Amino acid sequence: MGGRTRKLRRGWGFSSDVGALERELNAIYNPYGVSLTVKTDNSIEGNMEWDDRAVGADKGDGMMNLSGSGFFSSETAEMKALRKLYQNRNKKYDKHAYYIFILNEAIATDQPKSVVQGDMPRGKQFGYIFTSAVASESMAWLIAHELGHGMFTLEHSFNINYSGPAYQGKTDNLMDYPASPSTHGGAHLAAFQWNVMANPAALTWFDSEEDGMAKAETPYVRLLLHGGARNAGDNSSFYFASVNVKNDYGNDGVMIHKSVDSAKAIINLINAQKDNSIQSLDIFSHGNSSGLYMIKGASTSKYISEDEMNENNLYAPLYLNSSAKNIEMLGTLFSGDYRLSEDRGYISDISLAKFTNSCKIEI
Repeated sequence: MGGRTRKLRRGWGFSSDVGALERELNAIYNPYGVSLTVKTDNSIEGNMEWDDRAVGADKGDGMMNLSGSGFFSSETAEMKALRKLYQNRNKKYDKHAYYIFILNEAIATDQPKSVVQGDMPRGKQFGYIFTSAVASESMAWLIAHELGHGMFTLEHSFNINYSGPAYQGKTDNLMDYPASPSTHGGAHLAAFQWNVMANPAALTWFDSEEDGMAKAETPYVRLLLHGGARNAGDNSSFYFASVNVKNDYGNDGVMIHKSVDSAKAIINLINAQKDNSIQSLDIFSHGNSSGLYMIKGASTSKYISEDEMNENNLYAPLYLNSSAKNIEMLGTLFSGDYRLSEDRGYISDISLAKFTNSCKIEI
């Protein structure tokens, strides 16, 4: 990764040594080719308009209300009010810098106050740190962790796509949680995280005049595709295996769980998604290093004989490339005359722009 310099501006409410904070952050990020410059901005220090304009019990309580935000997947009214207050009052606002608001306390109806230390939405410009829940010696680490989300679109290391929830708090990865809220975590980043940092998803800016949610990113998609075998029993096994994986994902993303019987069906499903939206692709089917075997009409209730497949041109595989197809047609991988369906296809027919940088593919 080439060296890059990033600007970080801190919001009001934090009086620690800026030079020390910058050194600690760069001690974490310099080994990965990133240099951070930290500046303070006290232009709205003590301004509680974002809180005073709240309604009901939230009005004037001095706490940032996160209830209903899905932990920053969307803006609450108070979050939006603070963000717009800063953007509209500060003539030096820089859309290319990253901002951390240092606040005292947050409240979320579904979380204990002690848990809410801070957050920064992936690929976003603004983050929030709550000092009442953070030990002073952990502040630099927490900011580095949140910048991993906001600046580089990194996910937690214990995301289901990576080590999994069972490893939360058990690694020295920067994107893990510390073993205890009173301690800070590690600073290690794995090779796959370097790749994401080198090509982070495009930053989604909160426009100063528009509702931030009008620009909210579409929830990512998980594709679970199964089937394609001549044997109905095999297709049933593929289906139940896909259900188990779907259950493991839980509600993490939009699930598209479908039976497929041709390369064309797989290609069309993938290419129909929005760019940078597919977080995982799981395919349950027969295949080898040359591609996936796909039989048109494959189902969990019907057996398709080789004669039926050939007589009706039902063989519709997804090939690695044209060379793989030519080798198969020469008979080096199969005995018998396999007549190809027009619904066959190649990996190159798939738009790679549909996948996120951290997409996980299992076949």
